[in-house]
Amino acid sequence: MDRYILGLEFEDTKLKYCAFDQKVEVGKCVVISSQDSLFLGEVTSIREVKPNEDTSVFDKVLREATVNDLEIYKKNLDKEIKALKLTQNEVRKLNLQMSVFRVTYALDSSKVVVLYTADERVDFRELLKSLSFVLRSRVEMRQVGARDRSRLIGGIGSCGLQLCCSSFLSSFDGISINMAKNQMLTLNIPKISGQCGKLMCCLKCEDQAYSEVKKAFPPLNEKIKVEEDELSVTSINVLSNTITLSNKEKRINVSKEDYYKLKNKVNKPSRDAFNEEKKNIDNKPSKDNRPQNRFNKPRKDFKGNNNRLNNGNDKK
Repeated sequence: MDRYILGLEFEDTKLKYCAFDQKVEVGKCVVISSQDSLFLGEVTSIREVKPNEDTSVFDKVLREATVNDLEIYKKNLDKEIKALKLTQNEVRKLNLQMSVFRVTYALDSSKVVVLYTADERVDFRELLKSLSFVLRSRVEMRQVGARDRSRLIGGIGSCGLQLCCSSFLSSFDGISINMAKNQMLTLNIPKISGQCGKLMCCLKCEDQAYSEVKKAFPPLNEKIKVEEDELSVTSINVLSNTITLSNKEKRINVSKEDYYKLKNKVNKPSRDAFNEEKKNIDNKPSKDNRPQNRFNKPRKDFKGNNNRLNNGNDKK
């Protein structure tokens, strides 16, 4: 009974999960059976089977790779180089609009997988006939995208490190030009594109971090007064923690801390403005000193001089 699920990495495919009844160390190689052929893969992860988990959906691991299996694998690598050149020559003879970049052999040489890229659909029936005759094996043509090609070939990015797709990425998410705008990058397509010709994967990896950091910065086009000049926020740089302020005649760069100090200084009322406001309040006429009219006449005392109420009744 299968007790473990192994994550395996193969030469020509993405990460694949297979079931096995033994625990294998990460970095070891195992042999699996898939589509009536044997393949050798390297273990990259391992976990125990969950309760009531259906393991029939996974390919089965036959055994750990032996010394003989590893020797056969090395011999197949030499055969793949010759088969790649032969396939590329056949493609040129047939004038097919496709780019073949890798040919892989199954461990038992019962199957050959040809990896290629193409912009349009290609009719490769004649190519299959000629390759099957020359290679003496069953041939599978597999079309991949530009990102997958870069992942399989590998390389060094513009940052000087190994390509993200060939080092740690296991899947490709959608990448849009809005991510480059969010990171305040110049929209120069060649500079923000990777070796595959598509937008660089790091735009997606860093997009959320930029969105969080930018919350501490002022919005673009915000107005601020600096030394009697009204300036606008035209750009920000989250890496250097600076803000660019400019108008038609002036352009300055300030740190984020200095910007908020300027903003608080402008918004804080000065001592002179406070004294002026206090003076206006003191000079405001009080209620008793307001000019009298028929609406604000002072009330007469009840015992005052009122002829209707005191008409000869007060005889003392």
